Amino acid sequence: MAFVGLTYAEIVSHVAKYIGNQSADFNEYVRQTVLLAEQRYLKMHDWSFLRKTDLSLSISTGTAEYDLAFTVSGKNYTMAANEVETIRFEADNLVLKRVMLDEIRRLDPDNNDGSANDTPTYWAVAGQNRIRIWPPTTKNGTLKIDGKVIPEQPDYNAFGNEYPSIPVKFQEGFIEYVKAMALDRENDDRALAKKQEALTLILQDIQSDLEVDDRIRSLEEFRYDGIGSLLDIPGFRPWD
Repeated sequence: MAFVGLTYAEIVSHVAKYIGNQSADFNEYVRQTVLLAEQRYLKMHDWSFLRKTDLSLSISTGTAEYDLAFTVSGKNYTMAANEVETIRFEADNLVLKRVMLDEIRRLDPDNNDGSANDTPTYWAVAGQNRIRIWPPTTKNGTLKIDGKVIPEQPDYNAFGNEYPSIPVKFQEGFIEYVKAMALDRENDDRALAKKQEALTLILQDIQSDLEVDDRIRSLEEFRYDGIGSLLDIPGFRPWD
C-alpha cells in the first residue's frame, strides 16, 4: 500500500511530542493550529494539486444558478467562480462562453429564456462560489468544469483520522510550519530557526511545483517529438 502521509491526528501527536508538551491544553491548541496552518499553506502558492479537471455539476431545466461544490474521492471541495477555467456541456460538444452577469441580465431580464431542448450557452459569476447559466431553461444534463478548488475544512470534532489536502510529497514543509507556530506559542527559543527551516522547505516545494522539463533535447529526440519533421529532410542541417 502506498504511503499517503500523516493524518491530522498523527500530525498533532508528532508536533506535541517534538515540542515536549503533552498537556491537554496544548494538544487542543495544536488541533486548532493544524487546520489554520493548512489554510495558510494553501494560500502561499497557486498549487497544482488544487487544480481539478472534469468536475461534474448537474443542471436541471428551469434552474439558472448553481453553487460550485464538488466531491472527489470522498473529499469535499468548493470552487471560487473566478477560478473557473472552462465549463463544457459534453453532450452537445459545447464550451460555454463566460460573460458578465449584467450581460445575462440584459439578455434575459425576466429570466425565462430557453426550452427543455436547449443547450446552456453562456455562464457568468453570480457570487463567490456561484455561477449563473443562460438560458435558464435548458435540457437536463451535466456540466464538466476545470478550475482551482478549495478543500472544505473537516468537522473539527471528528477530523483526526482524515488526511490533509496537502499531498505527501509536500507534507514535510507543512508539518515543520505547524511546529514553528507551536514553538512560537510556547515562546521557545527554537521558534525562529524552525520558522526559517519550514519556509525554506516550502519554497523548495513551490519550486518543485513550478518545475517543467526544460532540459535541452538532442537532435535525435527532436525527430520523435511530433514537430521535428524538418530534421528528416535531406540536406536540412540546422546546426550548420
